[in-house]
Amino acid sequence: MKNTTAKFLSESIKHYTGIGGIDALGGTPVSSAQKGSLSADIAAFFESVAAGQPDISLLPESGALSNFAETALSYDGFTDADVVDSLKKLSSPLDRARAVSELWSPELLIDDDEIFNSWKLRKVAENPLPYKPEEIIIQLNALYSPADRTAPDGIDAETAAAYNEYMSTNPKKIAVYDHPVPVFTRGTDHELEKCLAEMDEDIAYEKQSGVFPSGKKLRVLVSISTTHQGLDEICENWLGSIVKEMKLNNITCYLLSENKTADLQKILGPAASIFTVQGKYACHFGALKYAQLIFERAYGTRAGFKLDTDEGIHSADMKEVSGKTWLQQLCHPYWGGTAINSNGESVSLGFNIGEYVDSRDLESFGYKKAIRTPEVKPKEDVRGPYLIFNKGGCQAKGTMLLNRTKTLEDFISHPLVKGGGYGIDNDGLRKAVPVGFSMVGRAEDQQFYFSAINQGVQGIFNPMNRIIHYKEDVAKSEKQHVAGRNVADIYRMLLFRELMCYLNVVDNTKPFPANYASEHGITQAFFLWLYLIFTESASGNEEEAEHYLAEGLSELLPLLDEIESGKVIRRFESEREAWKDFISAVDAMSVADAESWLESLIIG
Repeated sequence: MKNTTAKFLSESIKHYTGIGGIDALGGTPVSSAQKGSLSADIAAFFESVAAGQPDISLLPESGALSNFAETALSYDGFTDADVVDSLKKLSSPLDRARAVSELWSPELLIDDDEIFNSWKLRKVAENPLPYKPEEIIIQLNALYSPADRTAPDGIDAETAAAYNEYMSTNPKKIAVYDHPVPVFTRGTDHELEKCLAEMDEDIAYEKQSGVFPSGKKLRVLVSISTTHQGLDEICENWLGSIVKEMKLNNITCYLLSENKTADLQKILGPAASIFTVQGKYACHFGALKYAQLIFERAYGTRAGFKLDTDEGIHSADMKEVSGKTWLQQLCHPYWGGTAINSNGESVSLGFNIGEYVDSRDLESFGYKKAIRTPEVKPKEDVRGPYLIFNKGGCQAKGTMLLNRTKTLEDFISHPLVKGGGYGIDNDGLRKAVPVGFSMVGRAEDQQFYFSAINQGVQGIFNPMNRIIHYKEDVAKSEKQHVAGRNVADIYRMLLFRELMCYLNVVDNTKPFPANYASEHGITQAFFLWLYLIFTESASGNEEEAEHYLAEGLSELLPLLDEIESGKVIRRFESEREAWKDFISAVDAMSVADAESWLESLIIG
């Protein structure tokens, strides 16, 4: 390890872990290590790093971890200036936590004007044939897991019998998701049910306002992904009965399950093998997007916009504040137009980017003020385990800058896309062939977007295209799945770094998600993972610490091997080619086959 890197790590790890009796900026000092536990081993390793002599043999599972550790410690990009700067900041009376955070996440120090100017578009031209509301589909995804071993009371006898028989087979777990809903959940705890009910009311208002044709229904495509193999058939029947009971008058609900993807393969053949809603998040994301092309064959659909099931559009509120309904804000004339980006490149504006409104701000301030309040806000106190990878700070920095944009005509194209807040037109799907890469779990929305940037397709941001994000629902689920989310974050750091560098989009995505592609990202990932294990163990949660360790060994180490061997990039390009084959097959699909397959998806 280069001497300057050793000094940099020594100083920052001392402050991060509280070596030498100083306050641990990560929250848990090495002095709290429990004898004979994982925390004792990791504390000893941290102390060796702080002494400038990292000893990998001190680590738990040191043999398995040696390659990861050596790669992390071999980074030599820290300069003498970095070391001098770090020593100066850390010895000053200023906020030590912020100093460490900025040293590890230099995206936080990028000048705001530099970032905002990099988002500007010029020579923006309208789409000569703007999209009409009835030419758009809305896309949703719902995640389900088994409920109890037997069906609860109140379920119809046929569905209950099918579920009980299914559970008796001890179904295989095939996926892990952040917040799956137990099947048979009803009411406000069932996000999809709440979302569809709200949307039906909003489209009724759009019709009353003369925006959406009164004789038509908005098409809503819902994909369902399940944690256990075979559960989708139970979900299909159950959701069908719910939607029928809801009597939706203004939307037609299409339910895309893995069963239905199998039916599509019977029509399209091997070209449809890439089309799946099972697996990691990017799988259903890609299927939802590319299903637009089948809707195009059948009904003339030209674009799609994805929402999450914990979101709402509040059309009446939007009309009151802006003079336009939500669908009018969505279907603006620049979606599908062209522009010159800040690099002087001609781009297609195939993406339509909206922004979230925190429902808690809505309750506190009312709609008019809430839509101008950043959904992600910077924290005053940046201490905590994520200190050396301040993803929240980078996202907040970018989100705060969005408020500089007052109108659509400010012509901004920013990279802070969110899965429930942007859409793409069919032309963009064909031109860029963005890939919902099957290895991507969380943040599949960001990966899908940045895979299109280097193909000449970007987004245009409408600051009035606002989506209410019911944050209280998210908070419940995130609290229940902390370990899985944190390991998934580290996995994403490693994978995004590889993909973004390969696609040469790091400079186009600052400050977020470019912070996932840091030059020293492997070093960040390694120390963050170790500290998360240490924190749990030192707090007496040895079982959880063992879980963190096992998850990392099973997820992170194989990924590193696949990155080093080039397998990740080969797989990425293979999937891009597979989507091209899918597009060709759909374009050759008969209208009758497209209509027949889509009609088989309708529920209610």
